[in-house]
Amino acid sequence: MHQTVLGQVMLSLDILPILDLAMEHVDKTLPSFALGNQVVADRDFPALEDFASNNQYNRLKEDRTVSALLEDRYGIEHYEDCDLNGKAMHCFDFGQPIEPSFVGKYSFCFNDGSTMMILDQRVALNNMIELLAVNGVLLSQFTVNRHLGFYNYHPERILSMLSEAGLTLIATAELALYYDDNEFIHSVFTLGKTPYWEMERQHTYTPEAVLNNNGKLLTPHIGVWAVLKKSRGDITLGSHKLITR
Repeated sequence: MHQTVLGQVMLSLDILPILDLAMEHVDKTLPSFALGNQVVADRDFPALEDFASNNQYNRLKEDRTVSALLEDRYGIEHYEDCDLNGKAMHCFDFGQPIEPSFVGKYSFCFNDGSTMMILDQRVALNNMIELLAVNGVLLSQFTVNRHLGFYNYHPERILSMLSEAGLTLIATAELALYYDDNEFIHSVFTLGKTPYWEMERQHTYTPEAVLNNNGKLLTPHIGVWAVLKKSRGDITLGSHKLITR
């Protein structure tokens, strides 16, 4: 049996605008849940101290975890996560159906692209939906061209499928990360819809693209972020055909 270790997940502070938006819809009296052991991305460390100090985020100054960020910025005190690496609160395989005790428990579920590491997509996506209480909020990244796991997603199709299943789409965003030989160079965050099917061409050939010192055009790694709300308790993917690429 294949077991999925999600590993330490690096959250970029670039996504704060859509995280802020998602939190406007979250019932903070219920617990929140994250896939994988979440920490703030290494590339944000130089600015993190000033960011935490300027906003008086005392826990984040000492603890560079997403748990600290959610508590300091949004008042989220009950935060749980899962993985098989021994670093998360819960040790279970997200590629298998979740236990009944987790169903409908959480007001917020956060997926920073971890589902691309899971072979059985129907189980993984259904698990995220089942974790949520009615009116719970899912903030999920769907990777377009990162090639880090088993899957990339066609954003229009995956969001249409989740909407047809009964989730309410609240907002979308796009984060393009530029690397040169694994060295982070630049990022572009866009809140709102973009022409998904033209993403790679759009970001590679417009002035927003970044050139390295040798004049080489850098192709970004693109992730689409979505905020979705579970408006009723009987939502499931059912027989929907999952489309990845």
